[in-house]
Amino acid sequence: MESPLTDFKATVRGHSWATSLTDPSKGTTKPQGRYLLVRITMRNITKHPVHPPAHLSLHTADGSEYAPEWDQTFGQTVLVGRGKLNDLNPGATTTVVLVYDVPQGTKPAAVATLKLPG
Repeated sequence: MESPLTDFKATVRGHSWATSLTDPSKGTTKPQGRYLLVRITMRNITKHPVHPPAHLSLHTADGSEYAPEWDQTFGQTVLVGRGKLNDLNPGATTTVVLVYDVPQGTKPAAVATLKLPG
């Protein structure tokens, strides 16, 4: 079960764009618009194991909101290359990549309460 974002010290490490993504189980897919990949580092700040959240909405400069298109496990295993995403013990850190399919020209502003740089 996902833990709330407040269980983590989370930092957006950057974002990038993609015109297609390849997953060993799904093959190559193309977005309706373009894929926005947001890399977030999360450190467990609680005193118990927690599971990083995967359903963090993207907020854009024009006030639109988008749900992630791909499971965070794809971002962890394929894009970050770290294997299966598991619960994090107290003080442990991981990096997740959330993938959004957004229209061309979208200006991303934040993921949940985390502002995106530039």
